[in-house]
Amino acid sequence: MPAPPSLRTIATAAGVSPMTVSYALRNHPRISAATRARVRHWADVLGYRPDPTVDEAMRTLRARKVRTAAFQGVLAYFNLNPRRAEFSTDYAQGLLTGASARATALGYELAEVWLPDPPRQGRRERDALRARGVRGILVPPAPPDVQVSWDWSGFAAVAMTLSVSDLPLPRVVPNHAGNLLCLLRTLKRAGYRRMVLVTNPDQEVRTGHASRAWFEWFCRHEADMQPTVVMRPAERSGNRTPPWDLPRGTEVMLTHDVWLLHGLRNGAGPHGVPPGVDLALFGVARPGLSGIDPRPDAIGRTAVDLLVAQLARHEYGPMATPTTTLLDGVWVQGATTPRVTRALSTV
Repeated sequence: MPAPPSLRTIATAAGVSPMTVSYALRNHPRISAATRARVRHWADVLGYRPDPTVDEAMRTLRARKVRTAAFQGVLAYFNLNPRRAEFSTDYAQGLLTGASARATALGYELAEVWLPDPPRQGRRERDALRARGVRGILVPPAPPDVQVSWDWSGFAAVAMTLSVSDLPLPRVVPNHAGNLLCLLRTLKRAGYRRMVLVTNPDQEVRTGHASRAWFEWFCRHEADMQPTVVMRPAERSGNRTPPWDLPRGTEVMLTHDVWLLHGLRNGAGPHGVPPGVDLALFGVARPGLSGIDPRPDAIGRTAVDLLVAQLARHEYGPMATPTTTLLDGVWVQGATTPRVTRALSTV
C-alpha cells in the first residue's frame, strides 16, 4: 500500500505552501474559498486522509498554549428579541445559564449581543464581533415574526430554536413531541380522561406545530377521547386573559403558553385555574406546578458543546444539511395534578 501523501506533496500539486494546505484542510476562513477548493481537489486526487490521532494531539497542544489565559475565545449569545422583557423568562434564562456555565468550563467567555430590530448584519456589526474575537455564535429563541438577515460565513453557529425557521444552522431544541407524549401518558395512567390543550399560534410555531398535532394523535389513538384544543390569541396581541371558556367537565388543562401563566390570578382556583380543573405544563416549568421540565440549561450546555466542536473542526458558514438534536425533558411532580401524586404514592 503506498504511503499517504504529505502536506508538502499536496502543496506542490496545488501550487501553495504546506501551511496553506494545513489551513485549507481545516476550512480556515483566512484561506479563500477558491484556494480551499483547489487544495481539497488535489488532496482527494492524491488520496489524502486525515489522521485522527494527529488531529487529537494537535488540539491538545493548542489547549496547553491557551491554558494560562483566562479565556481561549469568545462566544456570542445573540438576542433576536426586540422586547427585552421577554428575554427574562425562566426558559430563556435557563438557556443562558446553561450555555454560560458550559462555555466557562471549556475555556470560553460567553458574551450577550443584543441585535438591532430587525436583526441584520452589516460591515459594522461583523467587524465588531471580529474585534472581540468572536468566531462562534449561539442563537436562542426569538418571536416567530423575526426575520434574520445575517451573513454566517466566517462564523460557526448553533441555534436553540425552531421559531426562526430559515436559519441554515444545526439546532438543539426540546423534544416537543416526546415531551408532550410523556405528559399525556403520565396523566392517563393517573386516571385523567378529559384533557384540554390550551395553546396559541406563536407557541405552535416554537414547537414546530408538534403540540397540537401530537395531542390530537394521542387523543384518537391512545386515549379514545375527542381532542379539545383552545387556541388563544397570538402573544403579539397583548391578550393576557385566562381561558375561562374551558369545556364543561374539563379535568386537566395542558399548556405551554408562558403569557397565559403570567396572566393567571388568584381567586378562581389553585394557581388561578377554574375550580375543579387541574394544571399540567410542558415546554415551560414553574416551581410547584406539575408538568414536563424541558431542561433549558441542558439545551444550552449541549449547544455550546456542538459549537465548540465546530470551532475545533474549523467548520464555518451556513450548512447545506444542518442537523437537529432533540433533548428529552423530565416529569416534575407538583401540587397541580393531585391524581398523579396519589398514583405515585401507591406504586
